[in-house]
Amino acid sequence: MTQILFFPQGAGGTVSNTGVWGFLDHLNVIFSALFVYVRGLPMFATLLGFGVGIIALNLLRKGISLRGARRILARR
Repeated sequence: MTQILFFPQGAGGTVSNTGVWGFLDHLNVIFSALFVYVRGLPMFATLLGFGVGIIALNLLRKGISLRGARRILARR
């Protein structure tokens, strides 16, 4: 059933951009792009931002000015 619903011409096949199958094909492409192929990007972005924040807090705690901390982070 899933192969018929998502891949009406077989796995890897595409359908024309008309009618219901065209809409489902576009919907499948968008869903796959957002949730299947790039599922690691949101986690990477979150952890990168968290790490940069921790580095900035450590630099500020050491007494480095905000401008100096930004300069150090830009170099890294």
